[in-house]
Amino acid sequence: MGFEISDEFGEEIPYSLSDYLLQPVRLTASTFRAMVVKPKLKYWLVALLIGSAFTGLGLWMLFQKLEIDIVAGGSNIPEEALEAAKGMMNMFLKNPAIIYVEALISELFIQVVAAVILFVLVKLMSGEGGFSAALMVMGLKNIPSILSGILLAYVGFVMPPIRWEIDISSGSAAGLGGSMPRSLEIQQGALNMLVSLWTVTIIYMACRHGFRMGKGSSFIAAAVMWIVLNFTMLLSLI
Repeated sequence: MGFEISDEFGEEIPYSLSDYLLQPVRLTASTFRAMVVKPKLKYWLVALLIGSAFTGLGLWMLFQKLEIDIVAGGSNIPEEALEAAKGMMNMFLKNPAIIYVEALISELFIQVVAAVILFVLVKLMSGEGGFSAALMVMGLKNIPSILSGILLAYVGFVMPPIRWEIDISSGSAAGLGGSMPRSLEIQQGALNMLVSLWTVTIIYMACRHGFRMGKGSSFIAAAVMWIVLNFTMLLSLI
């Protein structure tokens, strides 16, 4: 079982960048098949850059409401050092370029790992296609990420400022002076679940029509990928 970049097929179905970017909405069987027959990683890269931009925008809007306060408890750390630490925290949390790069690297890592797992599942269930095809499918989650990024930006726009006190003498951090309204938490959780289900639908359709797997195998693969993509959230519920 090799991790080949692409597979050779006797068929070729043309598809454009717009076809790829709109596929999470259209869910066209022929486009899923085309992605498996002839993966175009430049399309995946464009989707990665766009999705990360919206994710970074949402995070940037949220971080603007953080009022960071660095304290040192009973230690004798100079005030100048505390101000320098505060400036460093603000730079990493509120600099849009840094936030975008962090979102890009994080999403790249998630997609590569998820693509490896999807590729293994496809091969175990006798599906067609190579690793690059699995990466193309995982790249489609960037489009639902746009919706998630817009939500984060909205939450950051309407929520009140939050004071975040970080005690560097003890390593503790606490959010003080306000929290996200319960109604916004419910809205964010509901939309995140919607985005997650959207991604699972994409994976199921890709397995069924692109990798040409059976209905049962496609459902199992989609369910496993849902657990993989939501592992952190599920772990927090335990």
